[in-house]
Amino acid sequence: MSLEIVEETEVRKGRRLYGHLCKLADGQTIYLARRRHREIFRGGFASISGGMTEGVAAWALDEITLYGLKAKGVQIVGVRVVDTGCLYVTRLANYFDLKKAKIRDYTGIGRGGARQRYLPLQHFAHRRGEVALVTPE
Repeated sequence: MSLEIVEETEVRKGRRLYGHLCKLADGQTIYLARRRHREIFRGGFASISGGMTEGVAAWALDEITLYGLKAKGVQIVGVRVVDTGCLYVTRLANYFDLKKAKIRDYTGIGRGGARQRYLPLQHFAHRRGEVALVTPE
């Protein structure tokens, strides 16, 4: 699948930017959540690499968002990591497969708590971000 994005629409709740609905060159619409690398769920481990070693490091998405995307016919979802430029993509169906994804309910906990679905990183296709070296003139 080519990820040539031709159009992006912001997905916001109030002033907070959650991600983008992206239209691809082939006409398909995908959702890319906006996250920072440090927001990878670690599963109780002190580091992301510890969680990755044990297969529990995951990307979390709100259940309400996932159901809304499903209703819109979106089949591919992912995470755009804003601080590294990395891109993680997977099928939306993986978030609903309870053999792959886990559910945690943060409803009523803190600001904006909600039910979350966690999908381990091994269920994503990963494209590394581009690195640009700036040389002083």
